[in-house]
Amino acid sequence: MLQSEATGDDEMIAVSFRGTIEFSLQDWIADLTYSQIAAYPEFPKLRVHRGFYRAYNHALQEQVLAALAELPDDLPIVVTGAIG
Repeated sequence: MLQSEATGDDEMIAVSFRGTIEFSLQDWIADLTYSQIAAYPEFPKLRVHRGFYRAYNHALQEQVLAALAELPDDLPIVVTGAIG
């Protein structure tokens, strides 16, 4: 957990993405065709799973940004997820 040493404040916003659902054929197919892309020119060493990148940009991004807009903007944001 992140914690500010100066204030002892341990509040944060966590954005978490689930990994593969064990019995989801669609998830397993996506995992089998796993490939990473350099999707962000400003971060040349960052690689993103092609399927996740496509899903985030076409469906998830709008939902995530809308949810974040309803939360305090002075808290740190931690993004995490699970791998297969």
